Amino acid sequence: MVGLLGLMMLALLAGSAAATAAAATRARLRQQHASLERLAAQVGFLAEGPYSSRFGEVCAPQQDDRAAFERYKAFHKRCRVDEACRARALVWNCNDDSFCGGLGDEIRGLSFMLYLAMAVERPLFVRWRRMGHDMLDFFTRRDIDVRVPDGVLLGGCRRASFIDSGHALALFDKANTSEGCDVWTTNLPVQAVFKEGSFVREAIPVMEHISPVSAIGCAMRFMFQPMTFAPADQSSYEHIPAKFVAIHFRCADNAMGRASVAAELDHERDRVRKAMQCAESMGAENVVFVSCSESAKRAATEVARDLEGKGMGVYVSGARARHIDHDHTKLTEQGFRTALWSDFVLLQQAEALIFAGRISGFSGAAASMGLVPASKLRKVVGSDGEISWPPCKPVEEKEVAASTVR
Repeated sequence: MVGLLGLMMLALLAGSAAATAAAATRARLRQQHASLERLAAQVGFLAEGPYSSRFGEVCAPQQDDRAAFERYKAFHKRCRVDEACRARALVWNCNDDSFCGGLGDEIRGLSFMLYLAMAVERPLFVRWRRMGHDMLDFFTRRDIDVRVPDGVLLGGCRRASFIDSGHALALFDKANTSEGCDVWTTNLPVQAVFKEGSFVREAIPVMEHISPVSAIGCAMRFMFQPMTFAPADQSSYEHIPAKFVAIHFRCADNAMGRASVAAELDHERDRVRKAMQCAESMGAENVVFVSCSESAKRAATEVARDLEGKGMGVYVSGARARHIDHDHTKLTEQGFRTALWSDFVLLQQAEALIFAGRISGFSGAAASMGLVPASKLRKVVGSDGEISWPPCKPVEEKEVAASTVR
């Protein structure tokens, strides 16, 4: 009897211990969930950007549009395991030793190559390495896997570079008639290609509905998932709220990560102030100021102090920018994010984007990838760098198509 009672007591104790452990686990999970909620409140754009769900609406609104993407998706999947099909690959190439232009240049060239590959029914693969990193590691595959398949050697492929050169229809003819594989480096401005229209009409008319502003976004979003602001990016931007307007002040390449010369400081500060006023007129409660100019960031901090009491929070990164094509330093992953990638991802999360310097392909590409509507793009300067009148004008599609890039 004692033995039976003892066993019963042990069972009760074991059950109690198990219940206590389960309760502790639930409490720990609740605590972790609460921590994640607090983190999401501080850095609300750990989720996708506010317009990330617009792919169907913008890029494939009709059945024919969706079918075109689906056909290429199925074709590409077959090609990855078909040696004869892979032998006709189009490879977009940009390596540490390549001259590819800035990040915006690279992304617009890659986007054009997708449309070209779809038009000529050839598989697109990507070899992209910058500042010591495989750039595809910073993306998450969506509908097609553009990594060069294991075992595929590119040594026998024809190679060509079309940097700041080449015509879309001429490249279409070249890709359509060549045999074997081709490795191309190009920054062909896909926005301008869609604005001019002849390539789209003749080579891939099913994509005519895509606007120049969205040309990059539709291509990149077909290949990759929407970008999220990773925990590794928080060293550049901490405690930023979920909703914000972004201001991008593009500096000259030779001023990257430095202050502007003394003669330009007053003009620079004026543009910063006009951009802040533009954000205020749009009803922004929070503004994130992104710039490669240290003096512009200081000016933004000063203007923010002047705006205290108006209920608009202003956030500025303390990190120094680097140019992906001019600076060949091999960076750690964290160093790369701090130097430019965190800025690029952050711009995709904005509710609206204001160009405070010249219209930049770096931020233009980010806005397109975030599928930010054209109505949410504003400028405070003209193409000559002078304050536009009236300030805070909507950006015209032709200006986006002609943008230059970091």
